[in-house]
Amino acid sequence: MIPRSSQIDSTALRYFEAAAEYQSVRHAAQALNISASSVSRQIAGLEDRLGIPLFERCPRGLILTSAGELLLFHVKQSIRELEYAQRAIREMAGVSVTKFRVALVETAARGILADVMRGFWQENPRVKVSLTVAGSAEVVQLLERGEADLALAFDTPRETERYVYEVANLHLGAVMAADHPLAASGTLRVPDLVGYPIFLPDASLMLHSAIAELEKHWPLNVQLITNSISAMSLLTMCSSGVAIKTRLGLADEIARGELAFVKVREPTLTVQRLSLLVRRGMPFPSLANHIARVLQEVNEVR
Repeated sequence: MIPRSSQIDSTALRYFEAAAEYQSVRHAAQALNISASSVSRQIAGLEDRLGIPLFERCPRGLILTSAGELLLFHVKQSIRELEYAQRAIREMAGVSVTKFRVALVETAARGILADVMRGFWQENPRVKVSLTVAGSAEVVQLLERGEADLALAFDTPRETERYVYEVANLHLGAVMAADHPLAASGTLRVPDLVGYPIFLPDASLMLHSAIAELEKHWPLNVQLITNSISAMSLLTMCSSGVAIKTRLGLADEIARGELAFVKVREPTLTVQRLSLLVRRGMPFPSLANHIARVLQEVNEVR
């Protein structure tokens, strides 16, 4: 058991968080619908217990000290963990979770989202889903900060492995207009792309690191660098450009005869690993299992 002298009252932490948010005891008190003296008293008691000031009192309001910033970070983290625990307990008790927060990369949003949500909403018509589309690094950060319940990201860093729930491995290839001179090729090597305009992702996308070495070894004519996978694919339809990416998200365009995808055989081009990430110990079986099933279907390397 934690010694009583080391325990911090949850009310004090709540008042501290409000004061930090509003940078004012008076405004925090108004938001909490209590007296300003109560807020001041709780914060003073918290500082006394910790033995260090949490705020600088300035004429224009409160400014967090370094200790205050550290405490605020952990308070917010604790609140998020409690929210996760409440969700998990509700599911264990058979109470439906009414909202999921999902962060995912653009390719996954284009490639699997419709299939996932169609089946999920048929079974869970009242559940709200909040979607954030971002680059892989930001998607992982959202999950780790507790701002997303589920995440889909490419080639996640090693330290996030504890979150991995399901993985789809996808080949990299060349995407081009269906009438492009290279479209009928069985496979391609990087030298085959020399002379054609090349469309590449920028450094904000994980795919960038997978193909950055190509420019060092081959005289590629890089005509477009973008943070939008959709823009890369769209612009190949109206040009002789070639985009290097996975097939994911292009099924409709390929079926309509607008785009072609040809695998590129090159040792430096690694298979792209699309991971479904969830917080361990936090059960989200309904939506997570729908996504996992779709990832198993699109997996190209088993």
